[in-house]
Amino acid sequence: MQRFENWEKIKQRIYWFIFGTSIVTSIIVIGLVSFLFFGVFSRASQQLIPPLSVPTNGQKNVLVIGVDDLESETPRLAAIWLLIYFPDKPNITFAPIFPDPLGRSISANSILVENFALNEDGSPNDDFLKQLHQKQLWWHGYVVIDAYAVSEADDFFIQVSEKDKNLGHYPSNRMSWVDEFPPGIAEQTDLLNNLCREAATLTVETDINRILNLVPTHFYTDMKIISIIQDWRNLISHDSHLLCEFPIQIASNP
Repeated sequence: MQRFENWEKIKQRIYWFIFGTSIVTSIIVIGLVSFLFFGVFSRASQQLIPPLSVPTNGQKNVLVIGVDDLESETPRLAAIWLLIYFPDKPNITFAPIFPDPLGRSISANSILVENFALNEDGSPNDDFLKQLHQKQLWWHGYVVIDAYAVSEADDFFIQVSEKDKNLGHYPSNRMSWVDEFPPGIAEQTDLLNNLCREAATLTVETDINRILNLVPTHFYTDMKIISIIQDWRNLISHDSHLLCEFPIQIASNP
């Protein structure tokens, strides 16, 4: 009888040992699976989310979105450029985004056009901005500007720099962007080159109210206007002239 009781105790110990071992093993397996699953998920998430960290060297990126007419119910996408500059240096780099500067991705252009829309306040919609984020682009702020504002800026810069308005500067009127839509990279580069040369003649004392009056009807931004003005004054306050650089144009030259 005593042997039987001892055997029962032994079986209970074996049962609890096996049960306890199973629990510990399950916890270890679940922990490993969770670690691997969430680790992979976390890494995948990090790959999907673009690096939006702001560099500490003072570099600023501004996304410029050109449209045909902000007063239209459905403005059409004309151009996207990323302006890269350091406020303490008289240089601006213009990196073209749309249309594709090398003409390699018609589908990418189509996706941006299909997703482009403006909210009631004039800001780009989220789907459009997500498409740009997926290109690993980041910016401190954005500007939405239409053809009328570009034409006004062109006329203003020419007037300030005392140039002849009949020299054939592009655009000569607000319809210039609509004649060929969207304008090609070459046309856009020529336009920006002209604007840059003309803007180089401005000084910190120049009255820019004509430009400011374009906000928000033909010029919308999520940045503070005062900060834009301050950056602009910093760029043109140097002894050397403002220099605009177009890396794609340089790369395309033989």
